[in-house]
Amino acid sequence: MFNHPEQAFGGSARMLGLIDTIYEAVEKPELWGYVMGQFAELIGGESIAMYAGSPGAQVPDLVALQNTSDDVWAVYADYYASINPIYAAGARIYTGDDVWYSEHSMPMAEFERTEFYNDFFRPNKMHYSLGLQVDLPGAPAAVISCQRAKVHGSFTPEADVVARTLRPHLQRAITLYHRLAMTESAKLGLESALEAHEHAVLGVDSAARIILCNRQAHALLQAGDGLLATHGRLSCTRTEDHHALHGLLADVLAPIPSAGGSVAIHRSGGKPPLAVTISPFAGTLPGQSAKLGALLFVGDPVRETQPRTALMRLLYRLTPSEARVADLLLEGLDVREASLRLGLTLDSTRFHVKRILAKTGARRQSELIRIMLALPVTGAANAVLQR
Repeated sequence: MFNHPEQAFGGSARMLGLIDTIYEAVEKPELWGYVMGQFAELIGGESIAMYAGSPGAQVPDLVALQNTSDDVWAVYADYYASINPIYAAGARIYTGDDVWYSEHSMPMAEFERTEFYNDFFRPNKMHYSLGLQVDLPGAPAAVISCQRAKVHGSFTPEADVVARTLRPHLQRAITLYHRLAMTESAKLGLESALEAHEHAVLGVDSAARIILCNRQAHALLQAGDGLLATHGRLSCTRTEDHHALHGLLADVLAPIPSAGGSVAIHRSGGKPPLAVTISPFAGTLPGQSAKLGALLFVGDPVRETQPRTALMRLLYRLTPSEARVADLLLEGLDVREASLRLGLTLDSTRFHVKRILAKTGARRQSELIRIMLALPVTGAANAVLQR
């Protein structure tokens, strides 16, 4: 056994460097894959996966893989995780602070007779497994699992030292990551709802400064036709519209605010005027100190509504791949047909569908289609349905 943990890392410089990177990954999630790669290299592992779910998450929202393909992970998450005998046996004998070893969890001869071993582990050149369960406050434990082939033998005591040394840092970093992600999620939830709104939406503080602006509103302000931003405040191209807008804003932002109202903002070229509705709104933006004083909803008769899949992506934070799969399901394709259209494996497509269902709260594909059909569709969205 090592008298000093840095010996297991090949020196204090590498140990401290990896610990620094673990904390850096809190704000740069793309570094988790590198962290796992370094972990695997230090303990003599060949493939490694880390997965963690934030509070209330139905599927892991933090997944880092090294030398494990997305397809292998998808197959594991979709089925084999539920029949993993090592995890089931280990849960009975290990405490939260232990490092798990497959050969200590159950007799290897028994393990080698299981469906899990013969249909998943052995085909992927896995035999020995080292696992680390990292308890997280208010959330499911994060799991790190590293594998190596039978020919290399079981993991050494050096691996145990590395795992135990890194555990508290991983615990703190993943906890911080989830706290940051929850703050960002609240902010993104508000922003996504505003992006999915049919109208341009702006938020102003008590001094009428613009502190919130969705994409539609940003485009209107950039166009500078009727409504624009001047030194961080709303202004209008026509003087009479400017006075009407700011008169209504002053009433809404007064110590005893009015209920709000609407004003027409005229544009050039004979285009129909923008309809601006102002409503009082007292609240703090997630992750910011700025306080909203009012929300402005700007109706533009010229603008087309977004396609359903675009709204799905914004409302439910679907990835581009998940949105493409949802699009094809809406067209009437089944999972196999969607996988062929997208050039994905069937297992990967099934995994995308599983994540879409989890994110939307739908229990089956038919319910997902009903959710999508309930969203508004005009203009460009018709093209999605008619392709």
